[in-house]
Amino acid sequence: MPARTGSLSGSTTSTRTTSRCRRLWEQVARQKTQLRTRLQSASKARRSAAVSLDAGDSEQVEPERQFRLDVYDAWLTRYSLPAREEHPLAPYRLGPEFLATLDLEGVPRAKVLDVVVEVLNGLAATTRGRGQHPLRTGPGGSDPQRQRADGALCWRVALKKGAPSARRLHYWQLDDHIELSSVRVHDDVRP
Repeated sequence: MPARTGSLSGSTTSTRTTSRCRRLWEQVARQKTQLRTRLQSASKARRSAAVSLDAGDSEQVEPERQFRLDVYDAWLTRYSLPAREEHPLAPYRLGPEFLATLDLEGVPRAKVLDVVVEVLNGLAATTRGRGQHPLRTGPGGSDPQRQRADGALCWRVALKKGAPSARRLHYWQLDDHIELSSVRVHDDVRP
């Protein structure tokens, strides 16, 4: 009898080992799939960051491409992989005046990039100190929000606070993308 019990015990151990191996193989397969998906997402984001939405001459395209690469780099640097998966960058365009308004003194380019990333990944609305609010048609809090003919709504977020010359980022929110409009001083309410 003892030999038989040992045989059953060996069979049970073998079954458990096989079952455990199967679970581990399945876990490895799932992790490979997740990694492949993450790599594809990163590759797609990298390509879209480098592609200009507007065709133009090389003098206009190059600064836009550099800005897009800087935005992508700021996103990669600031957020972990799980955070990037949870808060991906929305598709965006640069408005016709946007790059020209970046040269305002008083706010480092890195700060603008951080806030742009927060706007594009949807965190500006909940980030303390951003003060995201509609850009209105007049000075009153009850004035309507600026809206373009295409239905885009204009928003503004703080780059800096506590000074009359504090900078604001203005952008248009459309259904399928965001258009970065300008960087202005607090009292400049042009979109």
